[in-house]
Amino acid sequence: MNPAANRSIHCFPGSVVGLKYHNNLFLNCSDIPGGHSMSDFRQFLAETYNLKFWHVSQIRNPTLILVSREKTRRFLNEDEIVGMMKEVGFSVLGGAHGAGLTKRAGSCDGAPEAGTGMGIGHA
Repeated sequence: MNPAANRSIHCFPGSVVGLKYHNNLFLNCSDIPGGHSMSDFRQFLAETYNLKFWHVSQIRNPTLILVSREKTRRFLNEDEIVGMMKEVGFSVLGGAHGAGLTKRAGSCDGAPEAGTGMGIGHA
């Protein structure tokens, strides 16, 4: 299957990623069938869905999505983060933490052209 040549939608019945680890959150890529890495999988998804994040530096005013939390794992300097991101050229979209925001921001329809998610969540 060549997703660059075939622009149709690809559906997968399931996926198993990263069953073996060297340490916390580090994949043992040598044991993945075919020698593919998480970077290869990410590139496959980017090419399949024609995502633009490979060329963020070439996009005017890329959008940064800042996920806010009220209690645990929250940013103590959120206003400073927003100010700095605007200063370097991002359009900043803020929202409350939750699956609905993540789903909406990551969906293909109506998603920002170069969205970058930023948040602290469960590993």
